[in-house]
Amino acid sequence: IEERAVVIGDSFMILPEPSLVQFFRSVHVIDWREDDSVQLLIDELEHADVAVLEISELDVWRLFGDRSIVHQYLSSRDGETS
Repeated sequence: IEERAVVIGDSFMILPEPSLVQFFRSVHVIDWREDDSVQLLIDELEHADVAVLEISELDVWRLFGDRSIVHQYLSSRDGETS
């Protein structure tokens, strides 16, 4: 696949990661449990054609339970274009 991808996942991404990344020209894999994962995701989404979110751990609601990441992403895009 010629598109560039960003993958954000948790411990369940460890096994499929080597299989998944071989299908894309460029892939940035992020572990959402890392402190800077949200900012990395926002930065990488700007350059990605495909986003894969693989989140299976229950603690994910702390991070994705509201639309704050979407608002951060949109704010970062607005800041670059203004």
